[in-house]
Amino acid sequence: MLQTGNLKKVGLPKLLSGIEQGQKSGILFIRSPQGIGSIGFAKGMITQAESPIMPRRIGRILIDTGVLTEKQLQQALKTQEEDEKTKPLGEILTRLGFVDHSKLQEIIKLQIIDSVLSMLDWREAVYRFEEQDVFSNRDILLSPQDIIAESASYTKSLSPEVTVSKPEPEISPESPPLAAPDIQVDSKTEKLKEEIQSMITRVTDRLRSMEPKQAVVLVEDETLLRTIFKDKLEDFGFSVSAVDAAQSAITELERLDTEGFFSVVVTDLVLPTISGKGVLGGLELVEYLRNNYPHIPLIMTTAYPDVNLRRKALFLGVSHYLYKPDPRQISLGELEAQMSLFIEELSFYIDNLFQRREISFEKEHLGIIREELVSELLQAKMELKEVGKEVERDAWDLSFLRNTSDLILKDRKISNVADTMLDFASKNLDRVALFFVKKEEVSGYRAIDRTRKNGGLSDRIVGVKFPLGQIGLFRDVISGKQAFWGKLPEGPDSGLLQKQLGGFVPKQVIIIPIIVQQIVVAFLYGDVGPNSPPCRNIDALMILANLASFALEISRLTNIIYQKKAN
Repeated sequence: MLQTGNLKKVGLPKLLSGIEQGQKSGILFIRSPQGIGSIGFAKGMITQAESPIMPRRIGRILIDTGVLTEKQLQQALKTQEEDEKTKPLGEILTRLGFVDHSKLQEIIKLQIIDSVLSMLDWREAVYRFEEQDVFSNRDILLSPQDIIAESASYTKSLSPEVTVSKPEPEISPESPPLAAPDIQVDSKTEKLKEEIQSMITRVTDRLRSMEPKQAVVLVEDETLLRTIFKDKLEDFGFSVSAVDAAQSAITELERLDTEGFFSVVVTDLVLPTISGKGVLGGLELVEYLRNNYPHIPLIMTTAYPDVNLRRKALFLGVSHYLYKPDPRQISLGELEAQMSLFIEELSFYIDNLFQRREISFEKEHLGIIREELVSELLQAKMELKEVGKEVERDAWDLSFLRNTSDLILKDRKISNVADTMLDFASKNLDRVALFFVKKEEVSGYRAIDRTRKNGGLSDRIVGVKFPLGQIGLFRDVISGKQAFWGKLPEGPDSGLLQKQLGGFVPKQVIIIPIIVQQIVVAFLYGDVGPNSPPCRNIDALMILANLASFALEISRLTNIIYQKKAN
């Protein structure tokens, strides 16, 4: 029997415990970004294990621990090659008298335990358990529960005498030191350094959290297959929206796209068409999405092998074309096993499409920012000399922060920050505005209104003032310190927003807080009208707002440094 799934949902400790309780025999294969590992079971007990991050073989471990010599190992390997290819190396070493049997078993057990423990915290991984008879050594039957219990004190030992320790970081002789060795830094400067480092960590975490959420839209008109596919894909850790028709898929994709999701579509070939003519609704859906949502990747499935239809689907832009099991052609007993294999293959294709998007996102956004900051750092390092020897050891961190501030603030003028943010946001939104939050009042600062040249939000923004709690959506963003984008919630907010800002009732609203010292000091507001397309650059707006928060915090720290120097 074949069992597959995603460790993100079940976790390896729980999976190992289930195999032990069920007294199952077989091989558990685990695929993760670190590589492929395996664990062998005999009636629920672990008999063997290999981990990609614990690659050393038993012969090399015996040599490193002084139990075996290189000459003895080569002699044993030669004997195995010439006469005893089917026998394990450990058995040959024992027969030749090179290694004591009890010592060999002890080291093999430790190697298995270390291999299992090295994989125990894997979450971004998929697994496959194949039930089969596994060769077992009576002396090596390890309880998964006992190994899990050891995980708290795990030190990744490779042998009884050898433990793994993290290597000391290498320092290039060409790298210039951040400070002269005779500089003494007092406790206040150390605290300042910790504060700057904490800020770098906070900003980095915020940037990483901007990646769009992921969803799978499954289009399958057969109820049985739709239920099986949805359940098994969710077992692999995917968020799945299952629909039975092409039009329902389009509606769901519009919602997900507006809410900032990155979706992968898995559609059957044979579906009711939108027009009501023909049965190839899958191809009709592909054509519609390629014309209206070209950024959404598609996977097509079918139980009917047809070379011409496959070529047409791939020509239209389908990423993968897979043949699925047909319940009408196979027995119920075979259906589950074939479905498991098919869903496992399908999950790999979906996961690869999501990974491509993640790589693309990082290259397009975070990579650009890092390159610009490093460039500014190299150009402005000399400007920090005036701060004095006391902060020389912080030169790298401080120049990183200062140049980020200079890049956004342009000589530290808040008006330039507002202009930069509003100008960029207005390219994707009908109206954008910057509001300041002071105590219990929200006041408008600047705005750009593309819907009206005169008399629009741009002209009246300075006069817009209202209590903080008047508009619930603004209040929730400020109190929760979390951005909001999507459809304006139904209720009194719609009328109040129109009263304060004038014009239309927006189809989509974007509100991004600007935070300094854990306090929301301002927020960027944007919207699109009923006839305008939704904003597709929410991630870039988030990055811009976070860098503005970053720059304002840097200004505060710079003032602290100069005050310290003056005193």
